[in-house]
Amino acid sequence: MLRQSTPNTPSGIEFGPWHDYSQCLPRVPPGSGMQLAQATLRRRLKHNLGLVLFQTGLYRRFFRDQAVVVLFHRVDDRYPTDPLTCTARKFAAFCDFFARYFTVVPLSELVRRVAEGRSVGGLLSVTFDDGYRDNSDTAAGILKQQGLPACFFVATDLIGSSQVAWWDAAQRIESRWMSWDDLRGLVAAGFEVGSHTVHHEDLGRMRGAMAYREMAESKRRLEAELSRPITLFSYPYGGAAHLHDSNRELARQVGYHCCLSAHGGLVPRGTDPFHMQRTPISHWQLSPYQFGFEAALESLRDGHHVAPRVSKDEDVGRSPALAQPDAQASA
Repeated sequence: MLRQSTPNTPSGIEFGPWHDYSQCLPRVPPGSGMQLAQATLRRRLKHNLGLVLFQTGLYRRFFRDQAVVVLFHRVDDRYPTDPLTCTARKFAAFCDFFARYFTVVPLSELVRRVAEGRSVGGLLSVTFDDGYRDNSDTAAGILKQQGLPACFFVATDLIGSSQVAWWDAAQRIESRWMSWDDLRGLVAAGFEVGSHTVHHEDLGRMRGAMAYREMAESKRRLEAELSRPITLFSYPYGGAAHLHDSNRELARQVGYHCCLSAHGGLVPRGTDPFHMQRTPISHWQLSPYQFGFEAALESLRDGHHVAPRVSKDEDVGRSPALAQPDAQASA
């Protein structure tokens, strides 16, 4: 049965112009190393510079003809130090920031504008990867309260399963995936759903018929379960080396309208929709204003990233090829 209800927003989350972003700034732990302290101070400096840049309106000059696509994975207060996880409070702070300083649009609208060569200045799209249950239980409620659209990219073999992702197993985290009813609830609430392959495969190592099946079967299953066309695609792991060039053309052949990475960068006017870049939100960004400052810097630099890439294999010190993400153990 199609779920019509919208997930509740977690208690204790505040929105509006008086939201205290300083609550997103962790203190330097007592006894921590000098290197950690210096890195934290640098990020605090970027936060303060971001405050000036955005609260004075100067930031508009940096995004006149560029859009931003942000990427989240998990919103779960149980794992505040996990590189792929954002707490509910921090996620709410980012949503407040996006709503205040950008025009937040559905990803499909941004893809259309890019494909048509239209202006994308000041636009921002919110995306999620993988298909964690907290996306529907927690993140969706916060997004709805702020009136923000989002796209949820899912690996179809994980939906409704008890599989434990190798990157979660390495962090001793239980993988909790959405059900198909959860996804139908997101669609009913007005959110978009996209493909992230069937088995979360590394498409930098896979090509030809096998890669085609990963993309085509995921699209087919999503369309059958959700009763709507699926045209949005993001490739797993998201690094520059995680998608073979030939697979971009296969994505077109399958019927997708875009192909999104996850290694940082902005989306200038005239971008090829099959080379769209996303910026991951992670523990690296201590606050939305640090993120905003780094995004502004990125607008001035070609070929550089907003922040160090949040790569599942780099976070836990393992290669996706060695980890065989499609053969994840059962919980």
